[in-house]
Amino acid sequence: MTETARIIRIDGSTATLSCADHQGCEKCGSAFCNIKARTYRASVPTGIDVAEGDEVDVFVPPAKAIAAGFWVLVLPLLLFIAGYLALAGVESEPVRVAAGVAGLAIGFLLVAVRTKRRPPELPRIVGLHSAVPGV
Repeated sequence: MTETARIIRIDGSTATLSCADHQGCEKCGSAFCNIKARTYRASVPTGIDVAEGDEVDVFVPPAKAIAAGFWVLVLPLLLFIAGYLALAGVESEPVRVAAGVAGLAIGFLLVAVRTKRRPPELPRIVGLHSAVPGV
């Protein structure tokens, strides 16, 4: 998926971007860019000449976005359910909920460890944004 963003700062081969308002923003349901105050980093490939203030198109591979959503949201939720159901035979509801919360905490811990170990997979700037499609 391709998003439009504005370059705030360039640091070597990476750029700090903010989501750019453009026509259709109010109707767009993009999960990646729905918070207008959000900033994020993207890689600047060799051969693309950009400067601070430019509006650019940023490519976010859909598979990576889905995988990130799984790791951050689904895995902890599944571990909550697993922890809760592991003590299904226990009569005390607070004990089952505590086991679920422990599973949730383990899920978030796994996400944090995975994030620290892997190098960041940044979105990639693919070029300057053109207001007219196909130009």
